[in-house]
Formats: sequence, structure tokens, C-alpha cells
Amino acid sequence: MYLSRHRVAAALGLVGLAASALLGCFDSQRFAFVDVAPNQPAPDAGAAVAAVEPAGGALQPAPPLAPGAPGSEGAGAATSLEPSAAVPVGASLDAGIVVAAELCSLPATAEPGAVLYGGVPLGGVCPASLDAPYGTFWFGYQDNGDPLAVTPLAPGCDPASCALRVDGPAPGNPGYSAYGAGLALPLAPGDVPVDLSRFAGIQFWARGNLSGTRGVGATDAPQTLFFKLVTSTQRNGDDFGVYCTIDPTAWTACRAEFVGFTREGFAAPDPATDVFDPQNALRFELEFRLFRDALGAVPVPVSVAIELAQLSFF
Repeated sequence: MYLSRHRVAAALGLVGLAASALLGCFDSQRFAFVDVAPNQPAPDAGAAVAAVEPAGGALQPAPPLAPGAPGSEGAGAATSLEPSAAVPVGASLDAGIVVAAELCSLPATAEPGAVLYGGVPLGGVCPASLDAPYGTFWFGYQDNGDPLAVTPLAPGCDPASCALRVDGPAPGNPGYSAYGAGLALPLAPGDVPVDLSRFAGIQFWARGNLSGTRGVGATDAPQTLFFKLVTSTQRNGDDFGVYCTIDPTAWTACRAEFVGFTREGFAAPDPATDVFDPQNALRFELEFRLFRDALGAVPVPVSVAIELAQLSFF
């Protein structure tokens, strides 16, 4: 795994997600539930599909993996249900300028520590760390030396809060063509496991452009990200999670319960016998996984220009 950390210190924020605003938000926003068919075989992606996902474990770089390395991705992949029609909100993402038009909320829980990044500004400044009790700093990782940049900016899906802008590669540079890229949100310093078994799942809002990404069954799926929970069980990047396809300009809600999380099956242990262990959580991660065709070629390298808002457990 290649790591490039973008960390800055700032004030912590804490926000409550109002369940009472849910119906109004759904009426005007794109909402994409993600679901799975556990242990169902995925379509055959052909020979030489790369199994070069970033490793989930200690936050140390993994040995370089050659582009085009053969793998065995397949069974256990998640599916994304067809969302309702999108309704654009606010301005485009050009130059990072966003003018959100209305509040977007998701179902909330009274359990402590539910919010990962609520984006509540302090003194007019967007927070540059996760909310309490986490207080940790995100970092990006990618398959070449051009770093994935992560920047807090205002406003987000809720115009009173901030979003995270994720960009890479830099303009004029080639995209990520070995495995792709990702964004990690550590839950405790030093990779100390955190018990998340009191929660049912993960949710967040996203919008923007993703090129060169793949989806369920290693199929060609632009605009698709994979969100997962990395635990202390070593799975070599093949962690439990689901895919979600987002809209370029309208906020999309990606939301899934832990019971729907599955693995693709390209690394040990065997997904058929593996047990998801949210009581040993290390990081919440979003991956922009590279698509390769049946011959192992890369039609389009991965590039990322998205915004994320209201990241929380529920």
C-alpha cells in the first residue's frame, strides 16, 4: 500500500444528524441504497485482473506491486441498487467552489461517537480532523507518487457545514493505473482497535467525478467507489464493504448496514468462512478501485474529483 498523508491541525466539531429532516431531504436528493447478495459469485472479469488493492492492516507501505498482476477477485462482491433520479444541488465542483442549496440529513442514532465528520465550522474554519471522540486525521493513498489531496471546504451538503474535497491526480499528471487510490479515516491513533459493534452501518453524502473505476464483479463502472471498514483481521486489502455509484453534480447518499458488507475474495482468508469483526475496527476507507479489461489492460486510469459530507455511523 502506498501512503501519502495530508494532515493539518484544526478544531474538532460535533454535529447531530436530524432524523426529522430525512423525508424532505429524500424528496429533493439522490439517495442510493447499497445492498448485497452474500457469497454470490460475481461475473467473471476475465484473466489477469489485478489484485493489487491497498493492504488493510498496519499503516505501513506495502512492497510495490506490478501493474497487471493476476488476481482472483470475484465472489462476495457487493451490488448497488438503482437510485432514483438525481436533482442537482448548488454549483458545479469547478475550482472547489460549492454553493449548497438545502439541508441534507440521514437517519441518526443516539449512540455516542456516531459522527465521523460532521463538518461543523469553528470560528469560521472548517475542521481538519474527525469529530470527537476520534480526533484523528485522514490521509490519502495511491499507486504512484502523485498524491491524492484531501481538503476541508465549505459548504457541504448542509450549507451550514463543511465537506471534504478529494482530488487526484494533479492536473496534467497521469492517473492511477496500478490499483487506484483511496481515502482512509483512522478511528484511533496508532491503529488501536475500536469497538463499533453498537452501530448498524455507515452512511455519507458524496458527489463529483470518478474515472477509471470498477464496480461489482470487477466490471467497468465509472462514478463508483467502494467504502469499507478495515479491522485488525489481516485481509490484504480485501476488506468488508460495498460499492456505491455517485452522481457528478447531485449529492448521492451512500448508506449500508454492516450485515450487507461483503468481500470480493481476491485475498485470504476465504470469504466463505471469514467473519466480519466490527468490534476490532481500525479505519473507515473509501477506495477508487481501478478497472482492468479481460486482458488486464487499463482503458482509463483512475482520477478523482469528489466531495464528501456528513460521514457517520448509524
